[in-house]
Amino acid sequence: MKIGEKIMNMYNEFKNYQPERYDKLKLGDGVVRKAIHNQVDEYLDFCANTRKMSRMTMHAKELSLRYLIGESGCNDLREFDNEMFDRFVKAELARKVSARTINGRTDHVVAMVRYFREMGMEIPIKLPLVFKLKEQPPRRVCYSRKEVQKVLNRCNSELAWLLIKISFDTGMRISELTNLTVEEIHGRRINFVGKGSKEREVYITQECAERLGHYMQKNGIHEGRIWLNDWGYPTSTDTIRRVMRGAFERCGFDNFYPHALRHSFGSDIQRQGADVMVIKEMMGHANVATTQRYLHSLDGQLLMLFNTYR
Repeated sequence: MKIGEKIMNMYNEFKNYQPERYDKLKLGDGVVRKAIHNQVDEYLDFCANTRKMSRMTMHAKELSLRYLIGESGCNDLREFDNEMFDRFVKAELARKVSARTINGRTDHVVAMVRYFREMGMEIPIKLPLVFKLKEQPPRRVCYSRKEVQKVLNRCNSELAWLLIKISFDTGMRISELTNLTVEEIHGRRINFVGKGSKEREVYITQECAERLGHYMQKNGIHEGRIWLNDWGYPTSTDTIRRVMRGAFERCGFDNFYPHALRHSFGSDIQRQGADVMVIKEMMGHANVATTQRYLHSLDGQLLMLFNTYR
């Protein structure tokens, strides 16, 4: 069975799901549940209610464990072994998920295994044999305002246009964009809790605000998460990434990844005259050192800047 068919079957299995706080794995009445569904529910409840983990962390955990269920073939953690874990990793690689993302999902799986072992469950997987994949050095791709506008002009869906425009207007991280809710939208202003539980305030253009409002009205979205798929579930980060990447690839940009728009946002406001402290605040960084990593876009422009300011 192809990976796409497995994911489709997984969604069909969860068709009676009713959206709740964070838990995609809770099923409606009358659905036959596997042991692993109850086990993952218990672990997510512990993380959310006892450990008080952030919404973004919970989203990452639920997504990782959802793919684990769909791709490993495990029906009960008491049967979860290294062969099943390897099957999960191979399926992720077949979907062209990055090594960094797979390693992050591995961490969530390992954390769950350790939780249940502390609770007394015997799980056959040998964690010392669970290896991290070798990650490629982080890419540095940056788009100019003109290039982003070119992509926007050729978007074939309102969803793609909004995802790209909001990212470029605000510099939001992909996880923050994925988790965007109706309650966080206030006209052109967006208030949300970002990385590190830091409250942030960002703005979008008037055109973007109007198109976003029309999109929510057209799709009957009045509360909760804004981006929903055809089943009414919150859209996954992977799906959002694919939608955005497709728009850029149609314009000849083959190396797109969502975080590039965050770099592009920082570079664009710098070109408009913002200094590093302003950029730091607009990007929601905790310190200037992090912000300076986004100044790579000035390569090749230093002589011009020197002549301008000296």
